[in-house]
Amino acid sequence: MPMLTFLTAAPRLALLSFTFLLLAAVPANAAVSTWVAAGGTSNFSDASNWDAFPTPDCDLVFPAGTPWASKGAPVNDITGLAVNAINIYEAYNITGNAIACKIINDNSAGTATVALPLTTVGAAALTVTVTTAGATLNLSGRLSGAGPVTYGGPGIKRLNGTINNTLSGISTVALGSLV
Repeated sequence: MPMLTFLTAAPRLALLSFTFLLLAAVPANAAVSTWVAAGGTSNFSDASNWDAFPTPDCDLVFPAGTPWASKGAPVNDITGLAVNAINIYEAYNITGNAIACKIINDNSAGTATVALPLTTVGAAALTVTVTTAGATLNLSGRLSGAGPVTYGGPGIKRLNGTINNTLSGISTVALGSLV
């Protein structure tokens, strides 16, 4: 009998150990910081401009319908900001200090501009997607880093031709056009 108890406990222990391994392997969802443009400035550092202040590896969301035009364009005045994603849903013109990121999604139907330096996060890939055909995302800041860049979505991705980008990773156009 004791041997039977040992055999039934071992599978339970193995299942419990496997469950803990799975939970440890599942990444936590990134925090989300949504631009609400309620501050007295257009600066990222003005906490009133966000529903939750940006934290490392968060997703920045620039929604449609925000009264951003009356506050000017959002300006990243935070040094060393590294985020998971920048999600744009309106014709924003985002300027300021460099941001390291992994994903840029332009979900607007018009023209959005990210006019700040962008860098890949180490050797991680940067994915730039313009989801709407006919929409344009202007990337007018310097692109740098060691990671590859993939440009996707049916829209137009436009790089500033006067800036010397310093990407060392491979660039791929998976869909749409790169100008």
